[in-house]
Amino acid sequence: MARLVFASLFLQLALIALLLAVLSHSVNTKIATPTMNDTSLWSWTDTYGGYYQNIVDNYTLHLLPDYIVVQPMTRDTKEFLVIDRTHEDIQIHSTLPNTDGAIRRSIHGIIGLINLISGPYLIVITSKVRVGDINGQAIYKVQTTDIIPYARNMSHLNEHQLKYNTKYLSMIELVLRTEAFYFSYTYDITHTFQRLQTSPPDFHSIPFVERADQRFVWNRYLLSQFLTNRATARFALPIIHGFVALHTFNINGHSFIYGVISRRSTYRAGTRLFIRGIDDEGRVANFVETEQILQLDDIACSYVQTRGSVPCFWAQLPDLRYKPKVTVLPSTNHMGAFRQHFEEQERWYGRQFLISLTNHHGAEGRLNAKYRELYEASQNSYLKFEDFDFHKECAGMRYDRLTILLARIIADQDDYSYFAMNKDGSLQSLQTGVFRTNCVDCLDRTNVVQTLLARRVLEQQLKHYNVIKYNETIDSYKQLSTMFKNIWADNADVISLQYAGTGALKTDYTRTGQRSAMGLLKDGYNSCMRYVLNNFFDGFRQDGIDLFLGNYRVASDEGRTPESCPISKEISKKYLVLPVTMFLALSMCIISLLIPSSSFREQITYVLFWGAATISTLAITIFWGQELVDAPKLYSKTSYIDRIGETFRMTIIDKLKSLLHITPTYDPSLTVRNIAYFSGVDAHVNNKLDIFLPAGRANSVQTFTAQTEIDRRRIPVIVHVHGGGWVRGSRTSEGRGGPTVGRTCAQEGFVGVVISYRLARISLISYLAWSLIFGLVIIIVGIGLLSWQLIAGYVAFMAVAYGYNFFYKVRKPVNIDHMMDDISRALIYVRDHIQEHCSDADPNQIFLSGHSAGTHLISLLVLDKSHLQRHHFPLSCIRGVIATSGIYSLANPTHDSHNNIRSWIFKILYSSNLIYPKGKTMKDYSPIEYIKEGDDLPPFLILSARYDMGLEVDGKRFYERFRACRQSADYHVVSGSHGSIASNFAKNDARKYFFQFIHQHMT
Repeated sequence: MARLVFASLFLQLALIALLLAVLSHSVNTKIATPTMNDTSLWSWTDTYGGYYQNIVDNYTLHLLPDYIVVQPMTRDTKEFLVIDRTHEDIQIHSTLPNTDGAIRRSIHGIIGLINLISGPYLIVITSKVRVGDINGQAIYKVQTTDIIPYARNMSHLNEHQLKYNTKYLSMIELVLRTEAFYFSYTYDITHTFQRLQTSPPDFHSIPFVERADQRFVWNRYLLSQFLTNRATARFALPIIHGFVALHTFNINGHSFIYGVISRRSTYRAGTRLFIRGIDDEGRVANFVETEQILQLDDIACSYVQTRGSVPCFWAQLPDLRYKPKVTVLPSTNHMGAFRQHFEEQERWYGRQFLISLTNHHGAEGRLNAKYRELYEASQNSYLKFEDFDFHKECAGMRYDRLTILLARIIADQDDYSYFAMNKDGSLQSLQTGVFRTNCVDCLDRTNVVQTLLARRVLEQQLKHYNVIKYNETIDSYKQLSTMFKNIWADNADVISLQYAGTGALKTDYTRTGQRSAMGLLKDGYNSCMRYVLNNFFDGFRQDGIDLFLGNYRVASDEGRTPESCPISKEISKKYLVLPVTMFLALSMCIISLLIPSSSFREQITYVLFWGAATISTLAITIFWGQELVDAPKLYSKTSYIDRIGETFRMTIIDKLKSLLHITPTYDPSLTVRNIAYFSGVDAHVNNKLDIFLPAGRANSVQTFTAQTEIDRRRIPVIVHVHGGGWVRGSRTSEGRGGPTVGRTCAQEGFVGVVISYRLARISLISYLAWSLIFGLVIIIVGIGLLSWQLIAGYVAFMAVAYGYNFFYKVRKPVNIDHMMDDISRALIYVRDHIQEHCSDADPNQIFLSGHSAGTHLISLLVLDKSHLQRHHFPLSCIRGVIATSGIYSLANPTHDSHNNIRSWIFKILYSSNLIYPKGKTMKDYSPIEYIKEGDDLPPFLILSARYDMGLEVDGKRFYERFRACRQSADYHVVSGSHGSIASNFAKNDARKYFFQFIHQHMT
């Protein structure tokens, strides 16, 4: 009995103790408030009160005609994402809608939504691969994706829209196929260990996608529609672009996780040669944050490094040369952007040690000198700078000389330390600064140095925590050494692939610790591939990145006409003649070498001729290389294309100035290019204009009161029409005077507009005459060598060229009326839209300017008022006309006798090109015939060159006709020739008379 009582008492006491324990645990759970350390990377579980953010890792997508339903595959789920495909609404339903007849598929996450021409598209993850764990939290890599349109079909698109929509889709698909996108459902991989640890207590209660480091969330724009409320935000899965590798090791009884996480910034993201330098907000190209992590049983460590382009405004745009010239952009606020960049970096990382690995000579040397200049001028105590000429110091594969660099920086590396934290949340050390490494690309040389810095820190950590002995190195453990090298080499390859399109160079040193012949061969292959990709494919890839990140957003009505879609622009077919001709000439040169002729003299003649043709066409091809590269079309802000102005339309004079390092006097960022002034059904590729906006007026020749006058009044607009015998030339040709006049007008404080217009076909008689003139030397040499094949080859080449001009370049006949229509439409565009580009411009003060055939066209337009009246453009908007070296009497512009040779030459070479509508004659299109006394005409300034091909006679008679009819006109003769009066406009007396006339007649 006593035993039963004792047992009963014991059981009761045990039950009471158990109850107290349960109550105690319950109370402790309710009142336990985690400290900042408790919410660190060690506390991603529900144990600490809901800090675990549950993003579901598996969904079923139901595709219905009117809806898309995303169903989380969890037990008792009460949230279903429903997307209305018609109204484009995104809602959360508490019950699963009727999904009978739906197409079902399994997905692993939502990347986001993007709007294209056909409407929105939903981008989802269809397969993933687990790359490793951080504290038990899985990290995944995106393997495959799917892009699902809202629209059920594309019947609402026209032919052009369908074509461009498909092209936009290809861009997005290309970005998604790029190595490599990573994500986690439970761990925030956008932040470093240290940022997670030092965040405020409420940080972990913020939704997953909102608290992510937005610099590295590559689908930030795509998820924007999901962030409108907290419910839909729970379906948003942030992804990073970069590299993640995680491996588990067991050394000397210590098990640990070692890994590398590289996070590529979304700001100023892009491709190797199109995205360089810094932007106005202080963001640099190819900025990558790389974190090395070491996680032991009770210690977590990390070490952070960064890389980024030289933080100043510079460019290296592709132009078919193997190594395009590095150009530091002038007239830019380098220091403002430099300071802004490092102020932001200090907030994120603390102190900065800047390691520049660029060459100390040549173009790289000038870039490095600019970097050092900015560093010294900034006087920022948080910065240190070390420039190490990597190629010079390590010449001959002497990579052991990198110890020289390490010796200079190890004291600062020890001072900056690394991040370390115990499992209980207590800190051991913080990293107080980072090394920011760069070369020109921030790839190959940068990878080598970052690997050395990471290796030294890892060895320190392993020794400090007794994983390896103090007299040992990583190389003492083959598995660890091999894996370390391969991880960093893989990191280098992936970062390089994302930026340059190929794997990194010099990775044989990273993988093996030494350079090898096979490594050099691989580097050669990658270098060749970079050349091809960067010149001929990266424009498309850059457009895809800008589209994916939301830098460019597709308009709903885009593509209704080809001109309304930026990706409709293609490389001009005329430039493709250059490489085709080069390869043809090279083939003929090789054939001439291999196939013997009847005599050595004949064979050597062929070889020399075709060899010279090959070399000359190769030189011309490279000279115009920027016209042949695949340039981005969607968004120019990131690549400086808007700042460089003529980068992809650079003329011969500009190239010579660049070659001679002549500093431009006009800021090219003030040029707006390739504006379509007409987009109707009859629109032509030549219906474009360029606008030169007013720049600084320090170089103005009107220094006395001109600037004050312009400041007080609205700015006149000067519209220039180029020459070229009605069959040649363009607004971008310096020889025709267009860009020169436009820039000079801007320098003088006016708005310059230069237009292109449709050109006529060159007539057969004119073409034969020009062919005879240019081929005279070849014909003489052929006759002298009795080489009829040479003459026949030249004749065949000219015949093909004429066929190209007749059947392709000018497919439809163009006459003067068409040209007048184009100029009228350009004037209408200027009147209606010029204030969108310059608010001070006065659309009622337009001055017309022209050269040669352009002068003929503007004179006829103003004097024969029927053309302007047909387009309802008031003549009162035209304040004056500047006619330079013009043609005013088509039948006999030299006004010589009927037998004079100059008159016949002009008729053969020029007048024969013109096509006159039925019933019209040369007299009907001669401006001199329309000057009448009493007409309300704007004043004319008539300029002739001293040696003007006889046209100075026509100019003088044109002026005399004005005076005889009592109309306002001035006449001046300028030294030079018919061509130089336009090409040297900025330097000759024509400029003085030009702007004196404008100041005299502006209101």
